[in-house]
Amino acid sequence: LNGGRHDVVRFGGRVAVDMKVRLVPSLGHPMLVVDVLDTKGLQISGRRVPLRRAGQEGEVVVSMAFEARLQRGVYWMRMRLVDEPPQGHAEIVARQQGWLSFEVDEDSRDRFVGLFELPMDIQVSS
Repeated sequence: LNGGRHDVVRFGGRVAVDMKVRLVPSLGHPMLVVDVLDTKGLQISGRRVPLRRAGQEGEVVVSMAFEARLQRGVYWMRMRLVDEPPQGHAEIVARQQGWLSFEVDEDSRDRFVGLFELPMDIQVSS
């Protein structure tokens, strides 16, 4: 995470994660699920990343980055490798949680309330 296991960023600061994922041929529909969790373990956001076609093996490199447009606090990254058929139930193959974290150290209450910014148009008239 930004070159280490933990980083401190300002509001809107870049958080980048690079990871290697080893695939085995028995994975029919490999997918990487990446979640951002708050300190209570509540999933705030995340992405599902398809990795390769069924039956392929080898190592893939996944690089992702986002702007930490979150309220002040510590956040954790959770990664899960799943085998997820298009119309079926996902089976968790591997899980990594509690290894990578980042902290937003800037108070953003003047921009928004809650955990993350929700863009909206607001007009006040008299």
